[in-house]
Amino acid sequence: MSCSDKIAAWNVLGFQGALASLLLSPLHITGIIIGEVPSHMQGMVKEDCERALWGRLCQNEPDWPCGYSLHKPKICFTRLNFKHSRTAVTSTSVVNGSCNESLCWTADAVRPTEILINGLKRGVSPKHRYRDNVKPQISKIALFQQCNRMLGCGSGFPDKMSYHEAKATALGYQRVKQVLHRDSVFSGWVKSAPGREEFLVNGECRKEA
Repeated sequence: MSCSDKIAAWNVLGFQGALASLLLSPLHITGIIIGEVPSHMQGMVKEDCERALWGRLCQNEPDWPCGYSLHKPKICFTRLNFKHSRTAVTSTSVVNGSCNESLCWTADAVRPTEILINGLKRGVSPKHRYRDNVKPQISKIALFQQCNRMLGCGSGFPDKMSYHEAKATALGYQRVKQVLHRDSVFSGWVKSAPGREEFLVNGECRKEA
């Protein structure tokens, strides 16, 4: 699965994901800004991006159910330099590979920023890194619990419902996703194993029967 595949799917499903679709209408990208593209190549790059990000879905486009539709973000270019781009970094230092650190920023959060290393919080000792109070805010379990709180006690997820099963309750989203995988260029898209999502809202892993 490439980055362009993921964005193309978002242009139908929205980038909010299955769980958040229980709370929000689909959220779509309206524009993409690309840097470091020479003027004489921008026309070709724009055409390639439009084909990859939404144009290929126009071929034999199905009737999207549940009010979903294909969105077409605008492709733009900038001359501004990005000091952290691959070109800028490699011109001043030797880069041996991708960085395993990430900076996560959440607007209006109690803890607005987190630095993760290989998906785990930086600065937490190995024996404590899986405790509830230090789990990353963008981890699947944290988002599962946040969604459950927002749905409310009366309509939250049952205690024995797994993360995978909770996502399946987003019926409209899942129906559109099935159509996307069945009738489009994503018919051969690799899917994650459900067993990786068999954990409960309390953080426990479901035991096999």
